[in-house]
Amino acid sequence: MSPAARRAVDGPRPSQLWKPVLALALAVLLGMTGYTSWAYWQDTAEVRTGSFTAGGLDLQLDTGGAVGLGTEYPKTSIAADDLLPGETLAHSLTVHNVSSAAATYGATVQRGSTWGYDGSSITFRLFAGSPDTSDTSYPRQQTCSGSPLGAQTFVPASATSVIGTPRALAPGGSEALCVLVGLDAASADVNQGAQGTLTLVLTATQAVG
Repeated sequence: MSPAARRAVDGPRPSQLWKPVLALALAVLLGMTGYTSWAYWQDTAEVRTGSFTAGGLDLQLDTGGAVGLGTEYPKTSIAADDLLPGETLAHSLTVHNVSSAAATYGATVQRGSTWGYDGSSITFRLFAGSPDTSDTSYPRQQTCSGSPLGAQTFVPASATSVIGTPRALAPGGSEALCVLVGLDAASADVNQGAQGTLTLVLTATQAVG
C-alpha cells in the first residue's frame, strides 16, 4: 500500500487535529481581551429629606422677660427708696429655660451706668429661694429663703461672678431666685443721697452629656 493510501485509511494524526482547535481558542481569547469591562445592569435610588431646622438656647426671666438672644430685661422693681446703712431688701427673679436643650447658667454683677456710691457701700447676694419682704420698718432686714449661690460682695466696678457653681436647668425648667441688696452698716457719710443702678447678667450654656 502506498503512503498516501495509508494516510487516507489511518486518518489525520492527533497533532494535526489540535492545530485548528488551538487556533480557534486563541481567536476567542484575543476577542475577549478587547473589552475593558462587562456591561452589568445598574440602578440608582434618590432620597430627598425634609427640612432640618436648628434649635436655640433661650434664657427668659420672670414672665417673658429677655426674650431672644442677648436681650436686656429692665426689671425696675429691684430698687430701693431711702435706703439706710445696715438695711437689706429682698427681690424675686425667676429664670426659665425655654429651649429644648438642657443648660447650665451662671451670673455676674457689676455697677450700672449710674453709680454715685463709694466702693464699699452696696452689698449684693444671690439665693436659690424666695424673698421675705415682711419687714418694712426701719431698719429693714428683709431676707431670702433657700441656699446662697455665692458669697456676699460689694458691687464691683467690673463683672464679678455671684454664682459659685453653675446651676442646672432642664429643658422647659425654671428656678426661683432671690436678690438681696443692702447698704453696708459702715457706709460713709459721703454716700448720703447717692444713687446707683446694678447690672446682673445671667449666661446660659448648653449642657453636654
